[in-house]
Amino acid sequence: METPTTPNSKENSRNYTCQVTSPDITYNDIPSSPPMSVLNQLIKHQQARSTKLMKPFSSSSSPPNSEADDLSPLRTNKNRGKHYHHPVESSRSQNFNLRNKHDKIRQVRNQHRHDKLMINREKINDQQSKRDINDQYEKEYESITEGLDIDRLIEDEQNNTEIQGWLEHYEEEAEEREWEEDADLIDMIQSLELEDKAMN
Repeated sequence: METPTTPNSKENSRNYTCQVTSPDITYNDIPSSPPMSVLNQLIKHQQARSTKLMKPFSSSSSPPNSEADDLSPLRTNKNRGKHYHHPVESSRSQNFNLRNKHDKIRQVRNQHRHDKLMINREKINDQQSKRDINDQYEKEYESITEGLDIDRLIEDEQNNTEIQGWLEHYEEEAEEREWEEDADLIDMIQSLELEDKAMN
């Protein structure tokens, strides 16, 4: 590249052709301009290239900030409003709620089944304990009444009761006679004492 030494030289009126080749951009046939404009373009190009190398994720092909904001999910969520629910998320929440509901129903059924089994087990245990007590009573009864006639024992008990009644009645009558005899004896003694006093 040939550049004039002074801006007032004769070559200022010529058309300058500059071809700059870089990995990203090529400038061909830059129109006639003062040399400083060419230098400024080269400086700007180097600054843009250095900026691109320093920030590899930023690209000239990326959309402007407004378009990027419009395409970003956060911006779309803001535009949709706080009452907006994503269809996928709503379906997931519905499935989660249904799953929780089924889990609660299953838990209640299992608890009811467990309570019922416990009640039946307690009933069985009570019945078994009653049978054990009855068996124990029967064994004791058989051990006591072994070789005995129960009907005969009952009859003897009734006879003994009747005899006991007669004996009690006889004892009461005997006590009454004794009281009467004692009273008569006291009367006789008193009458004899009175007669002795009268004779003296």
